[in-house]
Amino acid sequence: YMLYVYYGSDGKSVQKKAFATIGLLKKKQPNATIVPLHLESDGVENVLADMLHTQPLFFEKMIITIDARSAAVPRSKKSTTDDMPKTFDISAHAETIQASPHVVVILLPELTQPLIKVYTKYAEKIEEIAPLQSSMQPALQSVSPFAVTDALYERNAKALFVELEKQR
Repeated sequence: YMLYVYYGSDGKSVQKKAFATIGLLKKKQPNATIVPLHLESDGVENVLADMLHTQPLFFEKMIITIDARSAAVPRSKKSTTDDMPKTFDISAHAETIQASPHVVVILLPELTQPLIKVYTKYAEKIEEIAPLQSSMQPALQSVSPFAVTDALYERNAKALFVELEKQR
């Protein structure tokens, strides 16, 4: 069975990692069709179950992507955590995914330890994408745009050089 789960607080990194996996899967199966499912629509679990049971007419495999990151954010300021949809539960579809020839890629914002155990049981790959640590990011000194502008206006090459070196 082919189930990939990516989760983490850095949404861009999670999306980048998932798209890299989808790209590799697409290279292995060029005829596969990518089918995105949106959790905002009602009945996504029923649609997923139907997709896993079907065999497409013109292609053999589907790569089904479920992006659950946006569904975990309240829709308005008045919304509470009670208004938010529940985290997508794959355990109800585990046997169906196991028997299906299709691939399922799920993107989640965060997972609790009990859900990690459930996903680990059924997923071929589950990966937490951590945001870059501050020690890994380059330390940039603030460069005043006014100082750079003044140095350019005065045609002072030394002052301009000093300001631009601060950026490195």
